[in-house]
Amino acid sequence: MIKKLKKIGMVNFDVKLAGIVNVTEDSFSDGGEYLEFEKAIRKIHSLIQEGADVVDVGAISSNPKGKDVPIEVEIQRLKPVVGYALKNKIPISIDTWRLEVQKFFLQYPIDFLNDINGFPDPRLYPFLRDHTTKLIVMHQVHSGRAEIKDHNENIVQKILQFFDRRIEALLNAGISEKRILLDPGMGFFLGASPENSFQVINAIPEIKKRYRLPIYLSVSRKSFLGKVAQIENPKERDFVTLVCEIELIRKGVDWIRTHNPKPIRDSLQVLKRIQ
Repeated sequence: MIKKLKKIGMVNFDVKLAGIVNVTEDSFSDGGEYLEFEKAIRKIHSLIQEGADVVDVGAISSNPKGKDVPIEVEIQRLKPVVGYALKNKIPISIDTWRLEVQKFFLQYPIDFLNDINGFPDPRLYPFLRDHTTKLIVMHQVHSGRAEIKDHNENIVQKILQFFDRRIEALLNAGISEKRILLDPGMGFFLGASPENSFQVINAIPEIKKRYRLPIYLSVSRKSFLGKVAQIENPKERDFVTLVCEIELIRKGVDWIRTHNPKPIRDSLQVLKRIQ
């Protein structure tokens, strides 16, 4: 019992939350719901009121079955939302892996840039160096939008090797490590097997100790949770999502990217009172 209490005591009550807004037609959970500007803005305000520290906005689905979106359309979807957020001093994160879109929004004082490929293109590095935005360096076994395949090799070792290379490249480009957050990836970003995601979740303390950089992670409504709990509809996965999110916080994750920040905030209040 004493050991369990010590483990609970490690909960990071200062965890930061990134609320998800998909300005897309076909995101797996909420595609089409916030494509209109007014609906996206209402969602942004709702997320902030529910406890999000930043809003992560994407305009193209990373799902392999998602529709292709021209670069111009991705920018057009994001631009009014980003402009509104900046004008109203709402912390904003841009979720895009495409170089042209990243370069476009580095013209603005955005707070975060979130790349599912982990910023692989050195042509972007001079633009990153001259900006102050924080960088969410995500790992995935694929590249961009790719077919989901199973990967049975040591996924944790693969992630460590990826972060070693990427961090070195960014530091050599003159980018401060204080701007870097690490996202090991979850769900189909790690392959078809749910087991890969659970291996990575259990390796969070190891990853955190190795790099001593903030860990950013999203399990919100993901299919690997649905497979384990046998819940097909993504919107019915919120409870199992919350269970997993609280465990991630117990393991030391610094940032949680989620569709529903309020249940996390409420749960942490109860845990804090218990302790």
